[in-house]
Amino acid sequence: MKVIYHIKYFSDYIPKLILGALSIFLLSLLILPTPLITRRIIDHTLPQKNLQELVFLIGLVFVLLIVTRLLSYFQGMLFYKINSRVILSIRTDLLKKSIVFL
Repeated sequence: MKVIYHIKYFSDYIPKLILGALSIFLLSLLILPTPLITRRIIDHTLPQKNLQELVFLIGLVFVLLIVTRLLSYFQGMLFYKINSRVILSIRTDLLKKSIVFL
């Protein structure tokens, strides 16, 4: 019963929570190619001395790193805002209930 009562604080933020969950999933997917690209560089590109492919793969890793960091930043900001607003709602309800008893 108490769990259902506490869900009301999050009900206003369900679309943002879904967006946050999708960003977590996307971040997980963006991290996966980096070791594979590194393996490709070490096993194929460097022994073949293919400078053009090396530059491309390093650029790809760099772009993945930047996209991952940006997405991580926006994900953190999204969850921080949700967290702050839920805490504010809980505190407001607590204050309203404590004023009633005075």
